[in-house]
Amino acid sequence: MLEAVEALAASGWTPPRDVYLSFGHNEETAGDGARTAVSRLAGRGISPWLVLDEGGAVVQGAMPGVAAPTAVVGIAEKGILDLELSTRDDGGHASTPAANGATVRLARAITRIDDHPFPPRLSEPVRALLATLADHADGPMRRVFANAGRLAPWSRGPSRASASSPTRSSGRRSRSPSSRAAPARTSSRRRPGPTRTSGSCRARPSRPSSRA
Repeated sequence: MLEAVEALAASGWTPPRDVYLSFGHNEETAGDGARTAVSRLAGRGISPWLVLDEGGAVVQGAMPGVAAPTAVVGIAEKGILDLELSTRDDGGHASTPAANGATVRLARAITRIDDHPFPPRLSEPVRALLATLADHADGPMRRVFANAGRLAPWSRGPSRASASSPTRSSGRRSRSPSSRAAPARTSSRRRPGPTRTSGSCRARPSRPSSRA
């Protein structure tokens, strides 16, 4: 990015509007870097006309059958949905552990959630990406990408699944202040479309219990 800006400046090009480059040291929304940059600009009376993040990377070999370097342009940001799972149990002692205790049930709940990922759906931008890749793909992958709209199973694997469906990461286990509770968190990245309500319902147990 900096090399591109330096090349434009060296060529004598002048943008029609001021351009600010902001580099943070942590996550965009969860960290304090982006918030500090926003406050600094606001304090100077600067209201950006357009804000763009860094987008995707220039990758090579990430897409099967495509040997050429591919620049992935990001046009949307996934939303975040964090859910807390909690199980409760009677107190006890490690020398006489109860069967099916709170931590065991919590682990089983995390496993069940992990076994039921969100269904894949190829959005229009992803379809356009694959259609473009079809022109640069070799062998049978050319036809696969050209007809990707009918091939949802294509979205297997962490990188490809993240482009076609919401993703979920489970297992942020924390120490409970109470010996009777076992909490953990799951973090979902929602694609444009699904809501927090639909994501919560998908993770909700079919048989609610006072112990979970």
